[in-house]
Amino acid sequence: DALEIYGNPVVDATLRPISDPADSQSPWVQRGLDLSAANQRMLVPGQAKFALSSWTVEAWAKPGIDATVGERMAIVRRAVADIGQTDEVLNYEIGLLGRTLAGIVVWTPYVRFTDFADTSQELCAPFGVAKDQWAQVTASLDAISGKLLLYVNGYLVGESEGDYRDVDCVVYGGDEAEVTIGGGALM
Repeated sequence: DALEIYGNPVVDATLRPISDPADSQSPWVQRGLDLSAANQRMLVPGQAKFALSSWTVEAWAKPGIDATVGERMAIVRRAVADIGQTDEVLNYEIGLLGRTLAGIVVWTPYVRFTDFADTSQELCAPFGVAKDQWAQVTASLDAISGKLLLYVNGYLVGESEGDYRDVDCVVYGGDEAEVTIGGGALM
């Protein structure tokens, strides 16, 4: 029987199995990161592998609130300077931007980064993402070809018109650089 095969499972006070993510034999428990409150974020420990001049960043998002024009909901970002300021310097950021399309305020997927001329380069999808619906947002910057690409749910929805080969994105930020999932910088 199962007790002989799997042993006696460790349970908590509610008799639910306790799961250890480091143990492949531990009971499976569905997990997710809930960042539904305003400005909630997860700070990722800084590592050199996140400082990239060519990058592809992908994440799933489910906006749970109505959009406001001009509001940004960062999904994944790496800021390297002026963190928390309106003009912070970004290695990369994907997120949702509140915009008016066809008279309706919607969340629009976007990607942006800051170039060495200290100019923010941005690409937005031509459509919005529905509230309470999952969307896969992926962006890629290829330093060799100079192309910035934006995908939503696997479809290419935006491609840079310019060539970013001579417009490298800012990579190094020293000790100040931070990678966050959700929310952006705490102000």
